[in-house]
Amino acid sequence: MPTVHNVIAVRRQQAADGSHEHVTGVWVQENDGPPYTPRQVAESIREGELWLVCIGGAELRVHPIACPHPGCKLRPCLTIRDSQGRDMVRGMRTL
Repeated sequence: MPTVHNVIAVRRQQAADGSHEHVTGVWVQENDGPPYTPRQVAESIREGELWLVCIGGAELRVHPIACPHPGCKLRPCLTIRDSQGRDMVRGMRTL
């Protein structure tokens, strides 16, 4: 059984060119100190752990990707998508 991390909030930051946002931190507990970085989350996922988010009663997985915006080289980027492929990061609580 893989380790499961239940994400409660994220930190988003505007990309340098101002065209989009990136998730730059992930929290799994209130007042837990500094957030997990996208790199830490991506490494954990590669090791077989699950990072889950509950949005609107649905349990969604966090996935590491290369940023899909043209010209943006940020890696890893984190995404949370519903079953229709819609990006749900904006629905997340932010800290």
